[in-house]
Amino acid sequence: MKKIILTMSLFFSVFLFSETTNGNNLKQSVNNAFYEFMDFHTKADNVRKNVMGNSLEGTNEILGTNVDKTRKDNLQKIAKSQTNASLSNSSDYLVIANSKITYKIKDTEVKNGEAVLNVHMKVPDLTAYNSELQNYIEKKVYENKKEVQKMNEKRYQSFLLEKISEFYLNVVKRNDLKFMESDIKVYVKKYPNKWGVIQDYKINNALYKYLGFGFGPELIN
Repeated sequence: MKKIILTMSLFFSVFLFSETTNGNNLKQSVNNAFYEFMDFHTKADNVRKNVMGNSLEGTNEILGTNVDKTRKDNLQKIAKSQTNASLSNSSDYLVIANSKITYKIKDTEVKNGEAVLNVHMKVPDLTAYNSELQNYIEKKVYENKKEVQKMNEKRYQSFLLEKISEFYLNVVKRNDLKFMESDIKVYVKKYPNKWGVIQDYKINNALYKYLGFGFGPELIN
């Protein structure tokens, strides 16, 4: 249950939606679509807005029909369990984590209204702290065991979200923060009036995994 709450809350908080416009040069237009997509995702104001807004509609747009109703209902329960403390912590740590993302387009191939970008990307790897997080949560549960025993399911989920977000806020401030880094493929296509990154995690799985700091949306299937 803790793993589900962790993964879904991370995914729920991270992803945003953007639109892009064309330039004069075809490859440059495709590249600009990616740059604008990344700028939109990593801009501090947008990150905070997405976390505080808890956009279930936006999350469903990415998940589409790939995730069953039960999982989407769980996302909604997670959203309702967020508190001012967990939202504030999540907003702060995601702003910091996003500010540490670096990327460079190495190659762009365009054909028949579709494009594939080869992008070198480096992001904080929050999955590297799974064991440490588990120990942290267990410690906090033990320290608050009398209160925890009196909690209903919703309050317990809120408690976990607060401690999870608290943990990651401390992690992203570390000088020895761990990173994941590799070349990934990013898929872009021509929409009626613009080029845009395909916002479907089944297609752009690698991109969403990096934007989720290691927690790919496939983990909630």
